[in-house]
Amino acid sequence: MKKIDFEAHYYTPFFQGYEGGDRLTKPGGTILKLFSGLDDVGEQRLREMDANGVDMQIVSLSAGLELMPPAESVEMARRVNDWLAESIAKHPDRFRGFAQLPVFDTEAAVRELERCVRELGFVGWNTFSNFGGARLDEPRFYPILEKAHELGVFLYLHPTAPKIPDMQSEDIDLQLGMGFHFDTCITLMKLIIGGVFDRLPGLKVILGHLGEGWPFIFDRLNSKSLVANDPLVPELSKNVVKKKRCGDYWRTNIWCTTSGNLSAPSFRCAKEVLGIEHLLLGTDYPYERMGPMMEFLDGVGMTEEERGRLFHKNAEKFFGLG
Repeated sequence: MKKIDFEAHYYTPFFQGYEGGDRLTKPGGTILKLFSGLDDVGEQRLREMDANGVDMQIVSLSAGLELMPPAESVEMARRVNDWLAESIAKHPDRFRGFAQLPVFDTEAAVRELERCVRELGFVGWNTFSNFGGARLDEPRFYPILEKAHELGVFLYLHPTAPKIPDMQSEDIDLQLGMGFHFDTCITLMKLIIGGVFDRLPGLKVILGHLGEGWPFIFDRLNSKSLVANDPLVPELSKNVVKKKRCGDYWRTNIWCTTSGNLSAPSFRCAKEVLGIEHLLLGTDYPYERMGPMMEFLDGVGMTEEERGRLFHKNAEKFFGLG
């Protein structure tokens, strides 16, 4: 059965787009030592894909350019995207690409996204739960979302170090174990309540980690959700922008992957609440290995039809991949 992996990461040895980037990502740096295969979109990665029956990966740079000066980030985005396109061109049937954008130069980001899609053949934009002190729902970033909508490409909303004050901690459990998920949920919620999906009804967003906790609180969010000018609570809803309840946008605009979550109860919760048609394969390679994820999914109790939807049919139907 065909398998399409929506979350798999890479670095380029020249990328220095965040504090410590030079130390961490240069040849021999800490990140590359810890995660073998991170700087390879080629033979090593293909061997692991073949060993685990993964036919295609959509690969993304696993850090943004937000801490670079805007002028430098424009050039770095082009370098990173060109490097990825060259790597994909060697194995065009096995890899697809997510664009990396210089978000604080909005005009340049719009141009780069168009170049990545129209010239390089990328299928989406891997963006992050925050951009340092900013989030994706802010009006200044709307032209980028509008361009993604126009081009018909999707966004992968990936966690990064949270900017929630209580989670700016040296404790990795608070920052990564919990903060990654909360920070991503906040950004998605702000996109919803800001009316982004009402203005751009074809925009599609994917979250990792079985929905970053959304399925567990889905019913409560929906039951408390307000819509614009709700006749039942006119005073409370007079400043509300969104036209549907929070959960309704999952039916039309939002999907999640299996990345980095090997909990059978969490998988069942996501499948039962969101529906198998809103789940996609994600391995989080190389931060997580492919083998344990594939073994987990083999044993989680899906029907053959559900397996087909998760592994490739949803990718083909909703995202035009195949």
